[in-house]
Amino acid sequence: MVALFTLNGLWVWLGTAMQIEFITRLDQLSAHDRARLLTPDYPFLKLDFLMGLENSGCCSAATGWHPRHAIWRDSLGNIAALMPVYLKDHSWGEYVFDGGWAHAYESHGFPYYPKLLTAIPFTPVPGPRMLLAEGIDEQSCLNLWSESLAEIISLHQASGWHRLFSDDTMPSGHLRYLERHDCQFHWHNRGYRQFDDILADFTSRKRKSIRKERASIGAAGLSIKRLTGTDITHDMMAIFYEFYQNTYLIRGHRPHLNPAFFRHLADHLSNSMCLVLAERDGVSIAGALFFFDKTHLYGRYWGATEDIPGLHFECCYYQGMEFCIERNISHFNPGTQGQHKISRGFEPQQTCSEHWVADTPFYEAIDRFLEQERTSVKAYMHEAATLLPFNQERMDKDLQ
Repeated sequence: MVALFTLNGLWVWLGTAMQIEFITRLDQLSAHDRARLLTPDYPFLKLDFLMGLENSGCCSAATGWHPRHAIWRDSLGNIAALMPVYLKDHSWGEYVFDGGWAHAYESHGFPYYPKLLTAIPFTPVPGPRMLLAEGIDEQSCLNLWSESLAEIISLHQASGWHRLFSDDTMPSGHLRYLERHDCQFHWHNRGYRQFDDILADFTSRKRKSIRKERASIGAAGLSIKRLTGTDITHDMMAIFYEFYQNTYLIRGHRPHLNPAFFRHLADHLSNSMCLVLAERDGVSIAGALFFFDKTHLYGRYWGATEDIPGLHFECCYYQGMEFCIERNISHFNPGTQGQHKISRGFEPQQTCSEHWVADTPFYEAIDRFLEQERTSVKAYMHEAATLLPFNQERMDKDLQ
């Protein structure tokens, strides 16, 4: 059994050897707690990234991202694990679209919001979703979470809990999680030494098309540079923010992120970032910002002040491929959506999210919908794979 009580205003669940409590800001963690949690290579689960979202105001009650981070403590009170959790009163910035679910709930008199969410805000990038102390078993922590979830949901008066873009699955147990699939397009570095080695895997027509596309950038009087580490300064971030902001403004939306967050990135995460800038006569007109770790490159933000054919592909795709070759990075995730990635060698990859909703008449309806959706996603990925630009020799190698 799991007991429930309050401690200094925080709700706590007790298991046999572990307890869960919630905090409303990451800066409530003590220095001792922070030191015990192992720093992941995956950049978006680093405390500096998540705290930047909170300290800049991007994730706050005002933006509808109410932090309710879950902390596991052992029998001695030492922190064992942390999972980012947010109480949401909307679904913006998640990239797993459940607006139809919300409409169905509310049209039948069931509140869908608030809901509990475990995700990296504004970041649809598969990866781990829990920070661990040394020697802690993640599955044990997740088991206690599942055992306590009904009470946690009831406490927060939420409709359910959603875990998005995780790179693993919840352990099987007495709760049945609803699994939702989607498709992204990722690029794989197969030991390439230069960009022409990539093109050698393409059909002749596709190879010529990309060479022409890349040549057009120089013909337009543009030069491209890549910055990492201490070269990514506050001034560089201010320049880039104008591009990033413009991507939203031209579509009539406000950007999710603000200048304070990008300054924070420059101060705390520049060694995990690559900034691509396109310049004409020394003046930057476009940019793309990537994050990277030992094995993955993640394309995250892009923008431009001029609409130049092919510039987005150069900054967001081809420069990323070259960076992977230079750094011996094996996997490049350029972001969500975009069938135009297929013809440039980005292969379909399934993503997964998990959902647990409190017992309502909609549970079985959502389950049936997701079963049909998974079938559709599988068929879409199969069709997308037939459109890849690879020549027969490369396809034969993949089959070996």
